[in-house]
Amino acid sequence: MSTTDLFVELIVVGLGAFGALAMLLLAVLGVDPSLLQQLLAEPAAALPALVLIYLLGIVTDRFADRLFNLWWVEHKQQQLYPGGQAQFHLDKTLVLAQSERFAQLYEYSRSRQRICRGWAFNGVLLLLTAELLLFCRFNHLAKLPVLATTVALLMLVLVFCCWQAWQLMVNTELKRVQEQASLLRRQQGEILL
Repeated sequence: MSTTDLFVELIVVGLGAFGALAMLLLAVLGVDPSLLQQLLAEPAAALPALVLIYLLGIVTDRFADRLFNLWWVEHKQQQLYPGGQAQFHLDKTLVLAQSERFAQLYEYSRSRQRICRGWAFNGVLLLLTAELLLFCRFNHLAKLPVLATTVALLMLVLVFCCWQAWQLMVNTELKRVQEQASLLRRQQGEILL
């Protein structure tokens, strides 16, 4: 994976965390339309915003990675992979060392997994901060219950879709590593004969 790919990936993940942080600040500090217009009109504000988005992407990715590994990935590897987590890591090392093409596909898959995992996590943050913003700053709206419900449903759909996509990709990864490791071991056995 190139540095540019990783940078873009972290920007994509960081955008959600940035949106959640912005809504949290707007909920707590209030909305000043003139200040928002000034910030959005100032090109020099883009660079610090990009740096912040990148940093939030790193933090979000690391936190989501630890959380998902702790609660789900280790369990999936123990349960679904023959030989458990230790065998998965041995097989992954074998496959990545022996097959450049598989290594490229694996890194592409991992990139997509990180984006889906990050956005499943971001979706929860966005749901909470959007609801907080609505109820703190827009509680005068007559249609607030409908708006709040709509936002909640949309965010829950986003979280569910990202979560499902991430799970499917993890399951596929486990299957592909096992298949490739078995194939490589058979090929190595044939060479020895």
